[in-house]
Amino acid sequence: MTAPSDTTAQERDAKSSYVSPEGRILEMVARGTSLSRVLDGLCRLVEEQAPGVLVSILLLDGDRLRHGGAPSLPKAYTDAIDGAVIGPTAGSCGTAAYRAQQVIVADIATDPLWADYRDLALPHGLRACWSTPIFSPDGAVIATLAMYFREPRSPSPRDQRIVEQITHLAGIAIQRKRDEDKLRDSEDQWRAVFENNPIMSFVVDVAGIVVSANPRGAEQLGYTVDELIGRSLLDLFYEADREAAQTHVAACFEPLGHGRSWELRKVRKDGTFVYVRETARAIRRTGREPVVLVVCEDISERKRAEDALHRAQAELAHVTRLTTLGQLAASIAHEVNQPLAAIVADANASLNWLAAAKPELERVRETLVAIATDGHRAADVIQRIRQLATKTEPGKAQLDVNDVVRDVVGLVRAEVARYEITLTLESASPLPSVVGDRIQLQQVVLNLVMNAIEAMASVTGRPRKLVIRSERHDDDVVRVAVHDTGVGLQASDVDRVFSAFFTTKPGGMGMGLSISRSIIEAHGGRLWAAPNEPHGAIFQFSLPVA
Repeated sequence: MTAPSDTTAQERDAKSSYVSPEGRILEMVARGTSLSRVLDGLCRLVEEQAPGVLVSILLLDGDRLRHGGAPSLPKAYTDAIDGAVIGPTAGSCGTAAYRAQQVIVADIATDPLWADYRDLALPHGLRACWSTPIFSPDGAVIATLAMYFREPRSPSPRDQRIVEQITHLAGIAIQRKRDEDKLRDSEDQWRAVFENNPIMSFVVDVAGIVVSANPRGAEQLGYTVDELIGRSLLDLFYEADREAAQTHVAACFEPLGHGRSWELRKVRKDGTFVYVRETARAIRRTGREPVVLVVCEDISERKRAEDALHRAQAELAHVTRLTTLGQLAASIAHEVNQPLAAIVADANASLNWLAAAKPELERVRETLVAIATDGHRAADVIQRIRQLATKTEPGKAQLDVNDVVRDVVGLVRAEVARYEITLTLESASPLPSVVGDRIQLQQVVLNLVMNAIEAMASVTGRPRKLVIRSERHDDDVVRVAVHDTGVGLQASDVDRVFSAFFTTKPGGMGMGLSISRSIIEAHGGRLWAAPNEPHGAIFQFSLPVA
């Protein structure tokens, strides 16, 4: 078998390494070569395939054509037509762009389309011009390709094939450049907004690592931008909030594009913390993994104001409780005196039985049991009073609303008897637990019950009835309703009674119901009023089941 000659091998290597002219243009586009060089290359490609032709590519900018490429045309001519307005009789290129179709002018000297431009072309020996519009993928004209000749002539089928091939390549190159420019402009705008935003912002990857931070964000946390990039985002959160932060950021990736918000604490470089409200959204990136943009608003001042408001509300609620206890002083004294009087009487009787010649020990034992019972009863009343009178920080725990109601009933029993009110408890049992502050909920129930008692105090000619009803409602809330047969509410007052300083009672502060509503709403519930038929009012609140 004969070995291939060196000449044959060289020819094969040359063929394998050959790149067509069209391929070279596409390589230039892929490498990001400037558009002007690519367009000049396209013009020369046509001039190589069709000897005697001078090629120009003009870019459409609004209603004007701008120079794109024309390596062989006289510069004086390309400068003269640069910026020409398109129209129905604007030479070959201006008309082709206006009509969005090919325009063939075989003789510039005689064609009416060139009436306004022939004095520019003829001095340079240009006699024929065929112009073909170049389209974007969506069908819009973006440029024109013109083939000039120094003698009158019309295109052959081969010329048309060359035009079709080159306009396709030119469309690819021009559209890519436009897309790159849009992307670059978008990136520049994004970078300008991101870096100059007065609100701290971070970009985080799927691993929770900071890949970008704006100067303002770094400054607010006491870092430089370089110190933040590459750090775990979790390191910037207060330790107790890190698990929640990780959960929130991870949720942004499922699904992408959905914004999420949360309020947590970030830690500055010096160890102090700042409250932030963060809004985050995952951003898709072409060919790369998505990232999350986190925008952080410093809400420390708002938090401090809220804390101050809560302290003021708690102080006012405490004052209101003390005021209510003052109104109940006589009833409370009666509730305590009754068991104390019974204790004294039982103790004296026991002493007498023990002093007898034959002590009656069994009766003494029974009396001691009664003394213990009365002592617990008095202690319970005092404990309830201490709970309501003591100023403590709110603390929520699971509790039974029925227990709260029974605590309050124990305090108002004497008031109910004083005004000859029939009290009925309609307590659903068992009730699901709710999460709440026992003292605050006692304050609410006490306020509603005392309002009901006062509303019936002046009623004559009909029974005075107080019904306290508790029940589960719609499976997800517990409802407590206080019904009375008092003077009732005006329709216009049903909502106004919850406004601060609004009162229908002589000498009233108008704060009890306002505070009660704020307490119930802080527990995630609702407090409202309605008329009771045929007389009185119903005040009721609902709390979510634990």
